[in-house]
Amino acid sequence: FEPAVRLMDRMRVGPRYIVVGAAGGVLLIGLLSQFVLSNNSSLSLTRQELVGAALIVPIRQLENATQEHLIATSLMSAGADSAEMKQQAADHARRIDGLVQTIVAAPAVDDALKASAETLPKEWTLLKSLLIASSTPELRVVHERFAARVAGHLRQASDSTALTLNPELSTYYLYDTLINRLPPLINLLAEFRLRASLIAQIQMVDTGDIGRLDKLLVDTQTQVVRIRESLR
Repeated sequence: FEPAVRLMDRMRVGPRYIVVGAAGGVLLIGLLSQFVLSNNSSLSLTRQELVGAALIVPIRQLENATQEHLIATSLMSAGADSAEMKQQAADHARRIDGLVQTIVAAPAVDDALKASAETLPKEWTLLKSLLIASSTPELRVVHERFAARVAGHLRQASDSTALTLNPELSTYYLYDTLINRLPPLINLLAEFRLRASLIAQIQMVDTGDIGRLDKLLVDTQTQVVRIRESLR
């Protein structure tokens, strides 16, 4: 700093204040520019997150409706062909129809998301065409295929809107739990409900059913532990 001090000592009072003011102004402009750039980046990320959140809501609703439709159609296949059960299956199917249309009509962030959304109506049409001729185990297979396609679209929507790439650590783990951790847990609970409903329908439990229920319970507990660890 000695050269700068000697230079300031040789200056008069007026130029000295001008130099100090100019240096302070340059520093202030630099700090303000950095703040504006950082703020703009945060606002852009927030806008993307809002778009992603709006896209995810109907997708999660579609996942839930698909699970309810599986349970209703499986019970009908197992013999519960009452008018009430048929009405429930029809209501779930109509709800899925509406949700698929909503997802396809949503504004596409990029071409990958648009292409992913366009596969959902085809998969749902295929599932409906297979319902009549499918047995109870086959119903589960065709529903799982459609559910996998819906889960893939959920991940694509998250990636396209940067939900799973959030730079904030706490927010990243929150979105990771929402997108990657909760769906497997919900699927396990739906499978548990399906098994329990089928057992109640046929009013018989064999060793295989007990083993499957035990495995579902263990898998559910494991998934809950993983979610708890992610949210710590």
